[in-house]
Amino acid sequence: MKRQLIVALVVAMLFLQRGDAADCNTRQNITGPPNNFPINTSDPTFIARVPNGELFSVGTNGTDFTFLLHVYGNSGYDFGYAAGQLLKKEMTHVLTNAWAYFLSQIEEQINGIAHHYNISQQIVDLISEIGLEAALDLQNDVAAQFVNPEIYAEMQGIADATSLSYDMIRRIHMIGEITRGACSLYGAWGNATKDSKVLQLRALDWDCGAGLQDYPLVTIYHPSNISLGYPFANIGWTGWIGTLSGMSSNKIGISEIGISYPNYPPYFGDETYVGIPFVFLERQIVQYGKSVADAISIISDANRTCRLMLGVADANAHTARLVQYSHSEVNFYDDTNLEPLAWWHPRIDNVVYAGMDWFCPFYQHSMYNQLSMYHGSLTPELSIYNVTSAVMTGDLHLAVYDLSEGLLYVGNHAPSWDSESPFQKGYERQFVRLNVSYLFTKPYGIN
Repeated sequence: MKRQLIVALVVAMLFLQRGDAADCNTRQNITGPPNNFPINTSDPTFIARVPNGELFSVGTNGTDFTFLLHVYGNSGYDFGYAAGQLLKKEMTHVLTNAWAYFLSQIEEQINGIAHHYNISQQIVDLISEIGLEAALDLQNDVAAQFVNPEIYAEMQGIADATSLSYDMIRRIHMIGEITRGACSLYGAWGNATKDSKVLQLRALDWDCGAGLQDYPLVTIYHPSNISLGYPFANIGWTGWIGTLSGMSSNKIGISEIGISYPNYPPYFGDETYVGIPFVFLERQIVQYGKSVADAISIISDANRTCRLMLGVADANAHTARLVQYSHSEVNFYDDTNLEPLAWWHPRIDNVVYAGMDWFCPFYQHSMYNQLSMYHGSLTPELSIYNVTSAVMTGDLHLAVYDLSEGLLYVGNHAPSWDSESPFQKGYERQFVRLNVSYLFTKPYGIN
C-alpha cells in the first residue's frame, strides 16, 4: 500500500506537470481571424429510442455535429443505462481511446524523467503498470464520501449497458483532479449586451490528443423526482457525466478555468485531494441550484479541492459572478470588485471575465479588448464570430449560453478523422444552436 501511495503521488505530479497551461508568459500580441461559419440552426434529427432515453443529432454529420441525448428516469442508474444503450459504440470509442492516451502520456513523461535522473527500469515499469490507476483510485478513495451516490450509479449504468469497465469509467472522471486545463469565460448582462440579455461563455482549452472531441454530446437530463434535481443540460462528450460546461432549466450557467499561474494578488489558498471533484460540484450547481445565491452557498459549503476560477450566471437575478476557488479560500466577485485588478485585466461594467488563467496578461487583456469593443452590442453570434476567435480560446470545446432566451451554442474541435481540415480548433469551426428551453420540457416519445 505504501509503495502504491508513493507511485500515485508521483503520477499525480507528472500529470500536473503536463497539464495544458496557457502560454501566459511567452504569447505574443496576436489576434486571430474571425469565425465566418454560419451557425447551424437546424432542428435535431431523430436517431433512436430506448426506455428512458432518446438520441438525436444536430449539425453536419461526420464533422461539425453533436449528439443530443435525452435521459429520463428515477435514478442515476436509469440515466446511465439509457445513455449506454444508445451510445455504446461511441462511448466505447471515446473512453477506451482516451484511457489509452492518458496511459501513453504518463509513460512518455516517466521515460523522459527516468533517463534524466537514471531511475531503474524496474521502477519505470512499476509506475507504468499501476501508476495512473493507483493515482486515480486513490483520488476516488478520498473523494467518494463527498460525491452524490447517484453519480456512481450512473457510471454503473453506463458500464452495464456498454460492457465497459466500471473502474475505467470512474478513473477517467477523476482525471480533472490531477491535471489542469487552460480555459476562458465571461458572464455579461444589462448594458453590456444587446437587449440586456444574460450571456455566458465557457471556452475549454485542453488536451485534444485524447480524442474526446470525436463524439461530442449534449445530454438533457429529465429527473422524475426532486431528489434528482431539475432538468439541466450537460455539455461534453459521450461517456462523460461530470460537468465542465452546463446550463439549467432554472436559467443558471456554469464555466470553469484551471489555474496554473496563481501568483498574483489576491492569492489563492492551498489545495488538497480530499474533497468533491470539481466536475461533480459544477454538476451539483446546474442540477440542484435554483439561483446564483444557491451556487454561492454550494461552493462556500463544499469541501473544495484545487485552484480554479468558476463563472456562474443567473438570468433570473440578472447577474453573474467570478469565483476564485481553492481548498482553503474562496472569493466571489462581480463587475464592481472583479480581480485580479491590473492594467491587463481592467473592470468592465456588467461583465465578469477571465482569459486562460489568473495571471495571464496576454489572454486576459485580449479578452478585455474584445469584450470592451462589443460592450452594449454583445450577442452569442458576436461572441462566436469575433470574441473567442480573436482571443483564440476554446480549442477543444466552447459553449455560449443565452440564459435569458434558453439558447445554447456549441462548437467542438475537429474529430480525429478530420485531421486534414484547415479548421481544427473549436473556435474556428461551425457552431450548432439548440433551444434548450424547449428541450427541458420535451416529453418522452415525442420527436
